[in-house]
Amino acid sequence: MQLAARRPAAKALCLFCSFRSVHSSSRRLALRPIPRPIALRGPTTSGRPFELAKGIRYGSSEAAKSDAPAPPPPSPLYSLEDTRSQARLFEAINEKLFLQTIGDNPKIPRETEVILAFKALQRLAASYPAPKPQTSSSPKANPNDAILSLTGAPTANGSPKTNYNLPTEPVEQSPETIEAEKEAKLNAPVHPLMDIAYHIIIHPYIFISPKILTEYIKLAAILKDPSTIPSVLKLYANKAVTYDPSKPPRKPNPNAAKNAISFETARDALQVAISAKNMPLALEIIDNTMSATAWCRRKLWTKFIPFTAGAGAVPVALWRLSDWIAQFQEQWMHEKAVAYAFIGFMTYYICTGSLGMIALLTWNDHMIRVNWIPGVFMRERWFMEEQRALTDRVAMAWGYQEPHKRGLESGWEWEMLRHWAGVRGMIIDSSEMVEGREMSAEKDAERLAAQDSLLARLKLKLAKPEKKKARKPLFA
Repeated sequence: MQLAARRPAAKALCLFCSFRSVHSSSRRLALRPIPRPIALRGPTTSGRPFELAKGIRYGSSEAAKSDAPAPPPPSPLYSLEDTRSQARLFEAINEKLFLQTIGDNPKIPRETEVILAFKALQRLAASYPAPKPQTSSSPKANPNDAILSLTGAPTANGSPKTNYNLPTEPVEQSPETIEAEKEAKLNAPVHPLMDIAYHIIIHPYIFISPKILTEYIKLAAILKDPSTIPSVLKLYANKAVTYDPSKPPRKPNPNAAKNAISFETARDALQVAISAKNMPLALEIIDNTMSATAWCRRKLWTKFIPFTAGAGAVPVALWRLSDWIAQFQEQWMHEKAVAYAFIGFMTYYICTGSLGMIALLTWNDHMIRVNWIPGVFMRERWFMEEQRALTDRVAMAWGYQEPHKRGLESGWEWEMLRHWAGVRGMIIDSSEMVEGREMSAEKDAERLAAQDSLLARLKLKLAKPEKKKARKPLFA
């Protein structure tokens, strides 16, 4: 087959292709070759960078169902013809999403354009057969060969011939993005469409918004491939944001409350890992979402501070109520009547409120298999309650469904789960929650396990290096 003439190797077709030519993985796809476009068309939509939401980044997003969601309808940007084959979709994404990022006046893709690209991948993934697990001897390659290849004949393994004499002008990536890509490669095999979606989302001009993250998890749910989800969850708070292509990207604060991942998104991502029966990835998803400092600060700003403000406003309202009630009596002076009424209201408010807070904070049996080890501070329990809920989902998914068999599981996965939960102050299948384990021997064994977990937590805290400030000399 005669090869089409290439352009001069002055610039890459787009930053996406240039990045993949340098940071390509070792996976190969059996794709049929497609011709490289000769006449480049401009983007169909304007390239105005979408505005970032000010304040808290966490937004309401549709929770992906545990089952594979239905494929989205065709969009005006990606037609049915574009989603009929993988090669056509690669060419369409390259043309409609990434051509605007190169040239003399590069533009940042809008959020809607990235979402439409993921919806097109979801539509193709709904009809894409599940790939067979590749052995170590099977050839692997770069999923971007369909974009970078010329119209050459397929090789022996069915993949098109790729000319590797490409422009050596790489896209500058942040260290966090490169590290996240290395971690994602450790969780192979990765579905081909999931690999393409991953390299779209780590593009330096793509901002990972809550809606984009939701669409990415929906695609992972359709393909049942959670291998890249922990890496993307980590990039959500650490990826540098590019507002203007002519200026260097800005490094965000990963511990800021606006960079927290919502509980619904974390639950949907965890469900993908549960469907794939991958416990290490499931625990890593919990670590990158509900165990993050950003989530604790998010919860502090959205729940604790409003509650504290409301509780502090109650005495003011009670004082106004006491002043109004004191007008309907003539036995005492007005000021004395106001004081008596206010003392009565505050006594009732403090006593009942204290009992309610104690009952709320010590509520420990609303989960099925996971509860807190005695001795864990109330503050930690409140901050990590969502982490406990996700851990309970993992224990329910991997354990026996019959209540009388709970606590009898064994294996390396359960040993890892019990140790992982114990270090975080949780215990699985305590004697108070499992019927038939109220004997003294079981309680003694559980008490020893709780002590070991608390000692492990103490060792982790002591192992963290403390930053000591250098003392200034007295006489400088």
